[in-house]
Amino acid sequence: MGRQEYTAAGEPPKTGIPGSRASSGPALALVQFTCPGAVLIAGRQNLLQAQNDPGNRSETYKLPKYIVRGHVQDEKGNPIGGAAIRIGQEIVYTNADGDFFVRQKKPGVLAFEVALPEFLNEATFEVVSAPATAVAAPDATAPDLLVVLGPASTNKPR
Repeated sequence: MGRQEYTAAGEPPKTGIPGSRASSGPALALVQFTCPGAVLIAGRQNLLQAQNDPGNRSETYKLPKYIVRGHVQDEKGNPIGGAAIRIGQEIVYTNADGDFFVRQKKPGVLAFEVALPEFLNEATFEVVSAPATAVAAPDATAPDLLVVLGPASTNKPR
């Protein structure tokens, strides 16, 4: 159905959805309406309130408080989109700017792995540097992780 960006607390959406508003949080959240009644919410937004049914009923969605975030780039500093990162038990993908994040309900240390076979990017890479673990922390204090990839050697399978 489409995507809708929400800005900082109390500001209306950029392309208005009647009866919806964002609140509580300085960064934007991405809301994707996939089919009637199904909404995918992701981002740094802490709370989204939407009135999306004929009965004008409000629903509140609270996003998990803790986040793991970072960036994937090549050795020259260019972002790599479509990279797959396994954080704990979840796989997340980088956007076109090489950024990724996943929200967690609890703080703590999680396993971190570059999932090369899961990449959406058609190029083949090998890991130059990546952390072995990630820390889920509050948004304000969560570190930005850096993953550096290089072109895969011709004699190594992806």
